[in-house]
Amino acid sequence: MRKRGWLWWGLLFVLAGMMLPRTGGFFWDDWTPLLVYHLPQPTLATYVAAFQHNRPGSGVLFGLLLPILGTASYRWNLVSMGLHVATVAALMAWLRALWPRRPSLHATAALLFLVYPAFTEHAIQIAFTPHWASYALYLLSWWASVRGWRSSRFGWWGLSAVSLSLSVALVEYFLPLELVRALWFWALIRSEPQRTRRLRWLVPLWLALVVGLVVYVHGYSRPFHPDGTSPWVRDPLHSAGKAIYSLLYPVLVAWAQAWPQPETWLHLRHLQRALLLAGQSAILASYAWWHYIKTTPQGLSSDVPPGLSLRWLPAVALLGIGVGLAPFLAVGRFVGFGLYTGRYTLPTLWAAASLWAWFIVRVVRPRPRLAVLTALIASAGFIQGQALTSFEDSWARQQTIYAQLRWRLPSVPPGTAWLVDGALAPYVAEYVVGEVLNILYADQIPANTTLAYWAFDMRQHPPGQQFWQVTYKIWKFQGERALPVAYKAVARGGCVWVLDARHANENPYLSPQQRAWAQHATIPLVESAPSPWPDFVKVTPIQWCAYYQRAELARQRGEWERILTLWREVQRYDLRPTLPFEYGPFIEAFAQQGEWDQAAWLTRHAWHAASEGDEDETRFAMCRLWQRILSEHKHPAPAAQAYEEIDTVLHCSGMQESP
Repeated sequence: MRKRGWLWWGLLFVLAGMMLPRTGGFFWDDWTPLLVYHLPQPTLATYVAAFQHNRPGSGVLFGLLLPILGTASYRWNLVSMGLHVATVAALMAWLRALWPRRPSLHATAALLFLVYPAFTEHAIQIAFTPHWASYALYLLSWWASVRGWRSSRFGWWGLSAVSLSLSVALVEYFLPLELVRALWFWALIRSEPQRTRRLRWLVPLWLALVVGLVVYVHGYSRPFHPDGTSPWVRDPLHSAGKAIYSLLYPVLVAWAQAWPQPETWLHLRHLQRALLLAGQSAILASYAWWHYIKTTPQGLSSDVPPGLSLRWLPAVALLGIGVGLAPFLAVGRFVGFGLYTGRYTLPTLWAAASLWAWFIVRVVRPRPRLAVLTALIASAGFIQGQALTSFEDSWARQQTIYAQLRWRLPSVPPGTAWLVDGALAPYVAEYVVGEVLNILYADQIPANTTLAYWAFDMRQHPPGQQFWQVTYKIWKFQGERALPVAYKAVARGGCVWVLDARHANENPYLSPQQRAWAQHATIPLVESAPSPWPDFVKVTPIQWCAYYQRAELARQRGEWERILTLWREVQRYDLRPTLPFEYGPFIEAFAQQGEWDQAAWLTRHAWHAASEGDEDETRFAMCRLWQRILSEHKHPAPAAQAYEEIDTVLHCSGMQESP
């Protein structure tokens, strides 16, 4: 049996190794703690303040870990997976405490729990560290409760209470599972000979649920909206859903704040949250002390069965799936669509894995058990592998964009509003872009509560807007200049484009809104020392877009010889753009240096390099470029001769106004 145990644990860690993202990366809510880390003088209080409206306990954890782990992705990989394995170990310990004679059940549930595909966001390492820590602590509380009941020792009940409190202080997702604790705990105490002794175990538990519900509904039934109306009046269906939600989240449910609140109410909500935590701790402590003084180990040990009947497991697991979906339903997701959506299904993973383990151990015949388990793990592993590959592709695209921004704009003055065209990449929402930009140029952040930049969707703002202001969590931003950036072309192999009037006239790939913003834009030229390069951006500089961005910067500075030097390096490495429009700065450099033959040759080369379907766009870009060069050059004779040569190929004279 001991050898088999080592075999199971060995397989467990092999699977854990397969779950580690191969290239790391940061996504979605990873960027908020990273932004705090890059502030001028971050302290633990800064982390807590940044998360004061959304789990301040998580802010404490980030404040402790980020100074140690930094932005090294592999370190966060190891910590995140270590917490995941710790959660698996806690589940195994709880299953072993309730069903000690079923070792195959414990191991099977653990293996399935590790790779269960209802959670496919393992690559989001930093943001979900509190979730996995909370998960492990919550299951530890379950296990300690069983040990406390069996031994009647106050220490186990204290461990259960502390673990539960710490779990809730980090993330509140797992509080619905208190209903599941009530079920399996009731199954344990059925051996009590007297009904009153049974009720003694359940009364404190249900009291905590009722107190949490009353306080929560009382708080949310009052008007705290800017317009003075109650949420029950504004949206009764949503409010009713939140009331049901609160039944399953009795402790610290005030963290689920779905509406903006005036500052006075925020302070009251913080007080309410503290009272809920204190009330829960008092109830659990009273519960443990009551049990300690009323029951002796000698009197209880004779009533402790060797374990629950296995028939209880499907009931416990099905209830766990039902109440574990509370976060999933509370955010408006429908169970029939998109069940595998990530963090909202975390509370169901242990139950789904345990139910499958029960099916394999109890229902499936001995011989095909291994085949069924292998098929389940293989299919789950395939889904997880596909998800990790998708995250890795997203991170590669993100790094490409970050590096190009730094190559094109070594430094950007504070107070710049970036006008963007949506999210950077999959798994990076639009609200994250502003955080990322401040991290890319972290040395420009003026203070812990003031941001140097923010990102705005150019589709939602009129072209030419001059003043920008936003408040985000603990930060404020005020801007007096706009900088439009287009990066949608990266998805098809193009480069990031920092837009100006030249792009408005020559770039055929812009949308009408981008073109309108480009006409009003002026790219800032900062002569000061460039901002330090972020250590998490690791991209090879030998690629087309690296030379294109440097050439664009040199064109802005009028450094034409520098561009020709870059062109010689491009030829040496045999680099080519996906979109021939990006030959523009090199063509203009040849023209500005009087090398008209080379400019004409490169223009013809760009035309012939256009892929099928891009001919009209390439023709528009090249013709507009040459028209501008002719209008700006003081000696048009050689330029006109070169233009005549390319006009015979591109027919610029008959070109339409738009591609």
